[in-house]
Amino acid sequence: MLDRLMDLFIPICLENVGTIFAKKEITLSPKSYHSIQMRIEPLFKLPVLLVLVFSGSLIGATFALGQATISVQTGGSFTTWGGDDVKELEDAGFDIGYRTGVAVRASVVSPLTDLLGLQIGAAYVQKGASGEVDEDDFYLEFTTDMDYLEFPLLLRFSPQLGGPLSPHVAAGPAFSFVLNCRVSNRFRASYIDPFTDEKVMVDDNESEECEDDVFKTFDFGVMAGAGLAFEVSPSWSLTLDFVYNRGLSSIIKVDDDLLELSDDTGNRTYAIMAGVAFRLR
Repeated sequence: MLDRLMDLFIPICLENVGTIFAKKEITLSPKSYHSIQMRIEPLFKLPVLLVLVFSGSLIGATFALGQATISVQTGGSFTTWGGDDVKELEDAGFDIGYRTGVAVRASVVSPLTDLLGLQIGAAYVQKGASGEVDEDDFYLEFTTDMDYLEFPLLLRFSPQLGGPLSPHVAAGPAFSFVLNCRVSNRFRASYIDPFTDEKVMVDDNESEECEDDVFKTFDFGVMAGAGLAFEVSPSWSLTLDFVYNRGLSSIIKVDDDLLELSDDTGNRTYAIMAGVAFRLR
């Protein structure tokens, strides 16, 4: 797994360097190095259109069921990766961290009963992860920035407490599509030149688009959240929500060329958002 991560994040400028790293004893052949360039498929392909049509139909149906509420929120997102692959990286000495980003969401909520409602929305969420390993003569730091268009479909429970403050909880599936993907890395190492037996230092920074045979363009997960709404007037409220989205599918593609990589690297995203909600009728 350590070899695979280096294949992903060591820049192409080292293509002609063949090295044996001290203590790690990792041989990096010229074939191992490649750039990370992702040719994102057109966004509005069939799965996206199906989600949009399905969401639009549900929104139309929910408007007929009762008084709908529309909300607009913005805030911060905090994403890392989880799964067996990440555990292997951490066991190998990598420190996997979070990417901090922006989340913007628009939602429509329509009551199904006095306590239950259907919440449908669309969101722009910045996800990804960061990581580093620093051991003796080897250092690698990377940041993966993946921006998603997200469509959650949530069942919402809103207890009637009376007064201006109203809590709610919601849960359901979320369908996410990659809008942009970029990998930035810094690689620093020393090795012994096999021809001169001299110690050579390598230090490089690079930022490139992701490669389409490495990262998937679709992610499916389960979302759960809780929040509060403060009624300012009968027509609008202030809202605050905390949301957790756990990816159930791997964001990494698996093929014969990706050695030591299982289909188990998923997004783990926390978001906190504030905004306003308006009753439509």
